[in-house]
Amino acid sequence: MNENAFCKEKEYYALFDVINKYDERYITVKGWGATVSMAALGAGFQYGHYGIFLVACISGVVFCAIEAIMKRHQMRYYVRMRQIEAERIGEEYRPQIDWGWTQAPQYYKGVLGATEELPATKNYGKRFWYRLPIFPSVIFPYIISILAGAILFIFGYVGWLKLADGNTMPM
Repeated sequence: MNENAFCKEKEYYALFDVINKYDERYITVKGWGATVSMAALGAGFQYGHYGIFLVACISGVVFCAIEAIMKRHQMRYYVRMRQIEAERIGEEYRPQIDWGWTQAPQYYKGVLGATEELPATKNYGKRFWYRLPIFPSVIFPYIISILAGAILFIFGYVGWLKLADGNTMPM
């Protein structure tokens, strides 16, 4: 193995470690986001103020945006990993580390065989960034707090949300 190949292999595994560390951070961000949003929903009922529901909605949006930005930064490393794989293995065989994003559903439905030549993976470039917040892996559980917080805030604002004693919730 020449020195250039050794350096590329080290770079590849360093990139792989960076991507894995992003995944660890996602769990932390998702845990904080779910905790803050759901705690705000509970506090809105406990303290009888519908304005706290707006905090739950906004915190869901903010944590979803943070996670989408993190996902975008993580996806930028995929391109370099793919380049190293293509150089190492060769262009006649397309590396399949990110195969699952586009090809796995076709494979499991039986449309695509395991030995067939796989089409090139999608380019997750500039035209794609705005769809990141709606990835199921990004938006859940935030969508629950966003919708529940917004609906409960609106209901409280218009006076449809009543306390146990029959009074409407104050702001």
